[in-house]
Amino acid sequence: MIHRDQHTQLSITTPILDASAFMTLAEDLSPTIAREYLTAFTSLLETRITDITNALAHHAQDTEDAKNLKDADVVMDAVLNLRAGASMAGARRVYLLMTTALSDIRADRVRPEILIRELKNEARAFKTAVARLQHPSAHAA
Repeated sequence: MIHRDQHTQLSITTPILDASAFMTLAEDLSPTIAREYLTAFTSLLETRITDITNALAHHAQDTEDAKNLKDADVVMDAVLNLRAGASMAGARRVYLLMTTALSDIRADRVRPEILIRELKNEARAFKTAVARLQHPSAHAA
């Protein structure tokens, strides 16, 4: 999967979990708070994806004439919420996917089914990476 626009580049070499973001959070706050944030972010991923899915579905159901700024704002808020959280948690690929989604939403070219499928895949990969970070011996092969 490769996404490109004038703001971002997400490629297969983009890290799933950016350890430097986690380390910055640990240095700025504390290692304990950073771990708690990472756990909370990971546990809320599915809820945030559902929020985006629902917002996109509601927005897509409106006819072109009925689409309004409120619907667009709900979609943008859901995407921005996940993007901000992903940045702090070090979910680099999720962050870049949401950045691309923002651009696509603004240009009215978002494809909800593709976005949600890719987001779920990236969330799954991130959760696996976090589990390996938190419990390295359980994932040793």
